[in-house]
Amino acid sequence: MPQIMLCVEESDQPPLPVDRSILIGRHSESTLRLRDPLVSRRQAEVFLRDGAAYLRQLGAANPVRVNGVAVSDEQLLRPGDVIAIARFRIRVESMADEASNQPPSAPPAAADKAQSDNEEPNPDPAADAA
Repeated sequence: MPQIMLCVEESDQPPLPVDRSILIGRHSESTLRLRDPLVSRRQAEVFLRDGAAYLRQLGAANPVRVNGVAVSDEQLLRPGDVIAIARFRIRVESMADEASNQPPSAPPAAADKAQSDNEEPNPDPAADAA
Protein backbone atom coordinates (compact mmCIF):
# COMPACT_ATOMS: atom_id res chain seq x y z
CA MET A 1 0.00 0.00 0.00
CA PRO A 2 1.39 3.44 -0.89
CA GLN A 3 2.58 5.56 2.01
CA ILE A 4 2.77 8.91 0.22
CA MET A 5 1.07 10.77 -2.59
CA LEU A 6 2.02 13.66 -4.85
CA CYS A 7 -0.22 16.74 -4.94
CA VAL A 8 0.35 19.42 -7.58
CA GLU A 9 -0.38 22.79 -5.97
CA GLU A 10 -2.83 25.12 -7.72
CA SER A 11 -3.93 22.38 -10.08
CA ASP A 12 -7.06 20.35 -10.65
CA GLN A 13 -4.99 17.17 -10.92
CA PRO A 14 -6.07 14.64 -8.28
CA PRO A 15 -3.49 13.45 -5.73
CA LEU A 16 -1.32 10.69 -7.18
CA PRO A 17 -0.48 7.79 -4.83
CA VAL A 18 3.12 6.62 -5.14
CA ASP A 19 2.46 2.90 -5.58
CA ARG A 20 4.72 2.41 -8.62
CA SER A 21 7.30 4.38 -10.63
CA ILE A 22 5.96 7.76 -11.68
CA LEU A 23 7.40 9.58 -14.68
CA ILE A 24 7.11 13.37 -14.35
CA GLY A 25 7.44 15.46 -17.48
CA ARG A 26 5.89 17.17 -20.46
CA HIS A 27 5.52 13.98 -22.54
CA SER A 28 1.97 12.76 -23.18
CA GLU A 29 2.86 9.37 -21.67
CA SER A 30 4.11 10.85 -18.38
CA THR A 31 2.31 9.58 -15.30
CA LEU A 32 2.33 13.15 -13.94
CA ARG A 33 2.18 15.49 -16.93
CA LEU A 34 3.33 19.09 -16.47
CA ARG A 35 2.49 21.19 -19.49
CA ASP A 36 5.13 23.88 -19.64
CA PRO A 37 7.95 24.42 -22.16
CA LEU A 38 10.42 24.74 -19.26
CA VAL A 39 9.68 21.13 -18.24
CA SER A 40 11.61 18.39 -20.04
CA ARG A 41 9.68 15.60 -21.73
CA ARG A 42 11.19 13.26 -19.14
CA GLN A 43 12.06 15.59 -16.26
CA ALA A 44 12.08 13.30 -13.21
CA GLU A 45 11.07 9.93 -11.88
CA VAL A 46 9.68 8.99 -8.48
CA PHE A 47 10.37 5.35 -7.70
CA LEU A 48 10.12 2.93 -4.80
CA ARG A 49 13.07 1.13 -3.24
CA ASP A 50 12.95 -0.86 0.00
CA GLY A 51 9.54 0.62 0.84
CA ALA A 52 10.68 4.24 0.49
CA ALA A 53 10.04 6.75 -2.32
CA TYR A 54 12.92 8.48 -4.09
CA LEU A 55 13.11 11.18 -6.75
CA ARG A 56 15.66 11.06 -9.57
CA GLN A 57 16.21 13.92 -12.01
CA LEU A 58 16.18 12.77 -15.65
CA GLY A 59 16.16 16.02 -17.64
CA ALA A 60 19.29 18.14 -17.55
CA ALA A 61 17.90 21.42 -18.91
CA ASN A 62 16.18 22.64 -15.75
CA PRO A 63 16.97 21.56 -12.20
CA VAL A 64 14.49 19.74 -10.02
CA ARG A 65 14.53 21.01 -6.45
CA VAL A 66 13.33 19.39 -3.25
CA ASN A 67 12.77 21.90 -0.45
CA GLY A 68 14.78 24.46 -2.42
CA VAL A 69 17.85 22.24 -2.95
CA ALA A 70 18.74 21.02 -6.45
CA VAL A 71 18.65 17.23 -6.80
CA SER A 72 21.97 15.95 -8.10
CA ASP A 73 21.39 12.20 -7.89
CA GLU A 74 18.58 10.58 -5.91
CA GLN A 75 16.58 12.23 -3.16
CA LEU A 76 14.59 10.40 -0.49
CA LEU A 77 11.06 11.84 -0.34
CA ARG A 78 9.23 12.38 2.93
CA PRO A 79 5.80 13.81 3.78
CA GLY A 80 6.03 17.60 3.84
CA ASP A 81 8.67 17.82 1.09
CA VAL A 82 8.00 20.19 -1.81
CA ILE A 83 9.28 19.29 -5.28
CA ALA A 84 9.81 22.30 -7.55
CA ILE A 85 9.89 21.81 -11.33
CA ALA A 86 9.74 25.01 -13.39
CA ARG A 87 6.66 26.89 -12.11
CA PHE A 88 5.11 23.78 -10.53
CA ARG A 89 5.14 22.92 -6.83
CA ILE A 90 4.37 19.32 -5.93
CA ARG A 91 3.71 18.52 -2.27
CA VAL A 92 4.58 15.12 -0.88
CA GLU A 93 1.81 14.13 1.52
CA SER A 94 1.31 11.14 3.78
CA MET A 95 -1.55 8.82 2.91
CA ALA A 96 -2.22 8.57 6.67
CA ASP A 97 -2.71 12.36 6.82
CA GLU A 98 -5.27 12.15 4.01
CA ALA A 99 -7.17 9.42 5.85
CA SER A 100 -7.15 11.43 9.09
CA ASN A 101 -8.66 14.42 7.25
CA GLN A 102 -11.81 12.39 6.58
CA PRO A 103 -14.61 13.12 9.05
CA PRO A 104 -15.23 10.19 11.38
CA SER A 105 -18.47 8.35 10.87
CA ALA A 106 -20.92 8.40 13.76
CA PRO A 107 -21.25 5.11 15.63
CA PRO A 108 -24.66 3.46 15.12
CA ALA A 109 -25.73 4.13 18.73
CA ALA A 110 -24.97 7.84 18.35
CA ALA A 111 -26.91 7.95 15.08
CA ASP A 112 -29.94 6.29 16.77
CA LYS A 113 -29.71 8.73 19.69
CA ALA A 114 -29.61 11.71 17.31
CA GLN A 115 -32.75 10.41 15.58
CA SER A 116 -34.62 9.81 18.86
CA ASP A 117 -33.69 13.32 20.11
CA ASN A 118 -35.40 14.80 17.07
CA GLU A 119 -38.65 12.83 17.44
CA GLU A 120 -41.75 14.47 18.88
CA PRO A 121 -42.64 13.23 22.38
CA ASN A 122 -45.78 11.10 22.49
CA PRO A 123 -48.47 12.92 24.54
CA ASP A 124 -50.17 9.59 25.43
CA PRO A 125 -47.61 7.17 26.99
CA ALA A 126 -50.32 4.48 27.22
CA ALA A 127 -50.43 4.38 23.41
CA ASP A 128 -46.79 3.21 23.40
CA ALA A 129 -47.69 0.25 25.63
CA ALA A 130 -50.53 -0.92 23.36
